[in-house]
Formats: sequence, C-alpha cells, structure tokens
Amino acid sequence: MEKFLISFRYNDQKLTATVTKSSVGRRTDYAVRPTSPLIIARFGSEIVLFREEDNFAVNTSKDDSYQDFVDVIATAIRNQDSELRTPEENPNRHL
Repeated sequence: MEKFLISFRYNDQKLTATVTKSSVGRRTDYAVRPTSPLIIARFGSEIVLFREEDNFAVNTSKDDSYQDFVDVIATAIRNQDSELRTPEENPNRHL
C-alpha cells in the first residue's frame, strides 16, 4: 500500500486529495479522499478508481459531472503516480 497527494483543478479551483494505492494482481485500486468540503459534499468523501494496464474506470451510477470529476482525478493520478510516469519524467522507474 502506498499513499501520496494529488493536486488538480476542478471548476476553476485548485484542489488536493489524498490517494491510497493498492494492487491486486494486474488491477490497481486508488482510494481518493478529497480535502475540499465542497467536493466532499458534491461527490462524497472517497472515490475509488480501478486501473488495469493504463485504463482507469470507476463503478458509478452518478451523473455526467461525476465522470468529468473522475477524469480529472485520473489525470492527476497519472501525473503523480511514479509507476505511471514516463522514463523522462521519472528516471527511477524500472522498465
């Protein structure tokens, strides 16, 4: 299990969230806990994204704005997770 912070912009606000990453086989789960009370009120205190290979998904029946928020979170995770960064961005990554 690994923890890290992500920063992202949503609705012209700069926000942060704590991410707890865990892997099971080829699947990686990211439990995202936003720090903004407004985001928590709108989307909940935890969003769980699933990644297989480089594809992110979330199980939800929520509205389209939720998916837009998830896409922003997935982009932030790609930018912050050292496992997903390119060798140029992360020279310590093992290929």
